[in-house]
Amino acid sequence: MEPQFKLDSDHRNYAAGLQQGMRISLICKGRGDVAKTPMSDECAPGN
Repeated sequence: MEPQFKLDSDHRNYAAGLQQGMRISLICKGRGDVAKTPMSDECAPGN
């Protein structure tokens, strides 16, 4: 399973501009894991 990330409400349109193969950085709040899959939310683009 791949890690799961949820963008904060201020950056939802950010995902629309992403393309396959792009490398991005996110700053997120960890929410633990579900069945050993890391979960994060309140993510925002990093520098």
